[in-house]
Parts: sequence; structure tokens; C-alpha cells
Amino acid sequence: LISFLFKAPNGISGDVNGDGVVNAEDIVAVVNYTMSPSSAAIDLSSADVNHDGVVNVADVVMIANMIISTGVNTTP
Repeated sequence: LISFLFKAPNGISGDVNGDGVVNAEDIVAVVNYTMSPSSAAIDLSSADVNHDGVVNVADVVMIANMIISTGVNTTP
């Protein structure tokens, strides 16, 4: 098992709500953003986990994989 630490320029990559933890709340925030970009307030630099310039379902999958593969703590 190989673990990676992803860092965004302004924080932790995947920590889209800025609470210092990558967890299911971040996944929900990105899904909400993809459904209605104008109504969701997220850190786009942390949400674009795969660095392709677009926040979409691919980033949701990567955040989920980060949580599963690294066992990231789900509580602050």
C-alpha cells in the first residue's frame, strides 16, 4: 500500500471546506458544487485534486480514494 500526501497551494488538497480534514463532508461539498456551482462555496484550488483545471466527478473519486487509501481521520 502506497500513501500520498496531496497539498494544494492554499491548503490541503481535498479539504474543500477548509476544516483541516479530508472527509465525507468534502465529498458532499464537491458534489454540491458540481450540481450547482453558483450555490456552493468551496476552495476550488483544494477541490481540483487531479489538477486538470476543472472540478468534477473525477475529483470526487480522487478525494474518496484519498480517504479510503490513507485512512484520513474523519473528525477534526
